[in-house]
Amino acid sequence: MSADTLTLNSYSYDFTLSNSCSCMGCNSCGISTESEICEGCGAATIPTESCWGDCYDYKLQWLDDLVNEYSRSNGHNGLMITGHAIGWQRLSGHTDIIPATVESVLRVLTFSGEWRIRFRLDSDNNFTITRYSHDEPTGANFVAVPANLEDGE
Repeated sequence: MSADTLTLNSYSYDFTLSNSCSCMGCNSCGISTESEICEGCGAATIPTESCWGDCYDYKLQWLDDLVNEYSRSNGHNGLMITGHAIGWQRLSGHTDIIPATVESVLRVLTFSGEWRIRFRLDSDNNFTITRYSHDEPTGANFVAVPANLEDGE
């Protein structure tokens, strides 16, 4: 398993958010992480006895940064998310235009089961998303495209 860290190079993000994360700790330098390898010193990490959800919270901040930067760079206040290979039936579809917020993005991508979602924004400003779950072991693929919300939406 590779280290799960934020990569940021001229609008580039690449990270995974999960609702079933496990907390790991580094005995060498004391960093808490989800990764099996410490981002601080490169040492192997071990499972911690308790987990406070910090990794989830800082990744929500990364997602907020990604969505805000993407919206700002495109000059739009909304998103439309299209997807394929969704669920066990491998369906395709799209959302209505949603506000460009973390809450809205998570509302359309998450459900009550276990999931992992990889968010990527490349240097060409392509916002892609892959969701993994029991019914999507090879991933459901999504693309977020900029859109404008009409007044009152």
